[in-house]
Amino acid sequence: ATRVVPLLVDAAAAAPAFDAAVGALVSAAAAAGRRVERKRPPLKSASRIVEKCALKPAAPRDTSRVCDVVRDMLVCDTLEDVVDVLGRLEASTAFRIVRVKDRINHPPPSKWRDVMVNLVLRADRSHRTEHVCELQLCHRKMLTGREGLDGRALYNRQRCADAPRGTLGGVTHPADDDQAHVAAFVCDAGAPLSGAS
Repeated sequence: ATRVVPLLVDAAAAAPAFDAAVGALVSAAAAAGRRVERKRPPLKSASRIVEKCALKPAAPRDTSRVCDVVRDMLVCDTLEDVVDVLGRLEASTAFRIVRVKDRINHPPPSKWRDVMVNLVLRADRSHRTEHVCELQLCHRKMLTGREGLDGRALYNRQRCADAPRGTLGGVTHPADDDQAHVAAFVCDAGAPLSGAS
């Protein structure tokens, strides 16, 4: 969708299947002893979609690159839990990964660290187009810093400062090598943070 209302309609249609698939992923990880918690935020608001688009002067009304209307955040107790969930995503038949941002090993200027995965549901044949969803995987201590230590205000300021430099506008079209990036991350995850849990 290239406009806000159709994007929200597509998102609302895709959300229940995404929610169920992420729920199954988390349940399987928990059954294997992983400590993973879901945040389950609501759909991104129309005002935030408009704000993101406005930061792209070349196409301020084009929503086709907004890939986080349907989203979830998985909070992991350890980096091993992050790696485990990434491995489950890679092996999943429910999802097709279209982009990965490894912000643990390559953090933005805000120093927020997570792994952001854009994906589509493989079984979603009910739409004319595939709706790209977002799944963030973060370490519990990062989230505590953002939510519990007034880090959210700092994060929002940094995000707004980064936007004109292209940080928010860097969404790429789906690429075949992103599945390979997940595999590489699973092998190298946390290397610069060795010893951290």
